[in-house]
Amino acid sequence: MKKKILIFLFLLPALFFSFAEHPLLEEAQLHLDKKYVYATAGEKTFDCSGFTLYCFKKVYGIELLRSAREQGYDKTYTKIEIIEELLPGDLVCFNTVKDKDLSDHVGIYMGDGNFIHASSGQGKVCISTLLEGYYNTHFSWGRRIIEEENNETR
Repeated sequence: MKKKILIFLFLLPALFFSFAEHPLLEEAQLHLDKKYVYATAGEKTFDCSGFTLYCFKKVYGIELLRSAREQGYDKTYTKIEIIEELLPGDLVCFNTVKDKDLSDHVGIYMGDGNFIHASSGQGKVCISTLLEGYYNTHFSWGRRIIEEENNETR
């Protein structure tokens, strides 16, 4: 328990400072604690893909596809298969249902091993870690929606 508290206290400043200069992450954080509702895409309620769709559209005008499966398999964007290669703003995809589809849940990578997403389990938009636990073992891949150079979109 003490270890988890120490990790949280260590990461807490990063949640408020390192993400503050990224417009997508600023927008995403405005929706923390908003209610999860299946098949909704904002502005007061979200499902996971509705949340990512809403944030990318509002900040960059990018029209992501509507479902987690479609977003995860959209080959328009570069696939990132290793967690350590993710950059803030990357879409992260997870295999949360035992079927052939490996992209059942999506979120937005924030950096430092954290991502923001609309969680059906938590019932709200929240921040979770990729470094250990459920999302670490269920991570499928990421998609680079925003180009590294000059923070441009595709």
